[in-house]
Amino acid sequence: MEVPFVPFGDKPTPVAAGTQLDLLPAVPIACNPWPQYAHKVQAAFTLAHSGDALLLKYYISESHVTAAAAQNGDIHKDSCVELFIAFGEDGNYYNRSLIAWAGLKPATAVTGKRGRPYRAR
Repeated sequence: MEVPFVPFGDKPTPVAAGTQLDLLPAVPIACNPWPQYAHKVQAAFTLAHSGDALLLKYYISESHVTAAAAQNGDIHKDSCVELFIAFGEDGNYYNRSLIAWAGLKPATAVTGKRGRPYRAR
């Protein structure tokens, strides 16, 4: 995926970044790695960079939001979206999660494993 450049003179505010991201075409998300927890969700995202920041906006529509996990562990049963991004071919990637009860979790560097789907722990 090619990530477009969005110029900002200063550090963008969340509102300014969101406004710029709304101008880009949204990319549909059609991946549900846990089909046993499937329900109807319409999800998409826009992604850009400003030279020193990665800008990401999710567009989610679902009939209900699940936020039952009290701690990290069974969060895959809750409503969430995740970003997996790699900057090379060495098998390493970063994982960023947005979980209904926790908000945005810190980015985590993860070493990829052969034959393993993109599922960070």
